[in-house]
This record gives sequence, C-alpha cells and structure tokens, in this order.
Amino acid sequence: MRERFSTEDSNNSTEFGCSVHELQGLMQLRGAEAVEVVNKRFGGASGLCKRLKTSPTQGLSSHDLAKRREVFGTNIIPPTPPKSFFQLMWEALQDVTLIVLMVAAGVSLLLALYSKLSNDMLKMKSRKSGKYGRPLIHQRQDK
Repeated sequence: MRERFSTEDSNNSTEFGCSVHELQGLMQLRGAEAVEVVNKRFGGASGLCKRLKTSPTQGLSSHDLAKRREVFGTNIIPPTPPKSFFQLMWEALQDVTLIVLMVAAGVSLLLALYSKLSNDMLKMKSRKSGKYGRPLIHQRQDK
C-alpha cells in the first residue's frame, strides 16, 4: 500500500524521519500486527527511535520539545462528550436483570389492581343483594 503525504508532511518527515501520518497509522495498530509493522518499516523500536531522533533511555531534550510540538502537534486525546441521561437510561434498560425486575413489577402491579377491583366488585354485589342490611332488620323484629 502506497501512502501519499502533503508537502508539509514530507518536510516534517525528512526532519524527524517519520511523518505525522505514519505515526498516526502506527498508533491505530494493536498487538502482533503493530510489532510486525514496527519491525518491517522502522527496524524495530530502536530503529524508530533513531528515525525520530530520540533516545529510548533519555527521552526528549527540553530544547527539542517546542520544535516537536510544532511539527507533530500536542499529544492530547480529545475528550469524548458525556452521554445524556436518556442514553444512559436506554443502556440500563438493555440489562437482563433490569428487564426481569420490570416484568416482575408489572405483573405485581397488575395483580394488585386485579385484586383491588375484584374486592370492590364483591362489595358492590353484596350491597346490591342486601346481605348487610337483612341481619339488622331480623334482629329488630325478634325483640
């Protein structure tokens, strides 16, 4: 695969031996694939350090830091925006335990409503039939 570089990128490449584009591509790789690419393209970690004009034991010198920031940019990962409340709630609703608990709560609510309605219906039927009033009337007549 042949990579294309801008003129600015190639100027920086000659100064430090690697372009920003090459380093970004290298950072996208993981595991054995990354080791293989570093070994093939750069001659291992020591070869990469030589191309970047740095020491694997000493690191960067302080007078070199400003130039490298200018060429490569700052080494900052931009923060990801926080998730909204509804996104977090939707993710929580995907949990199996929470789904089971919501179904159980729904069944419990339906049973409570059914029980209350059936009790109310029984009271209404007993009032209509007059079961509550008859024993009082019979007691008064007996006296």
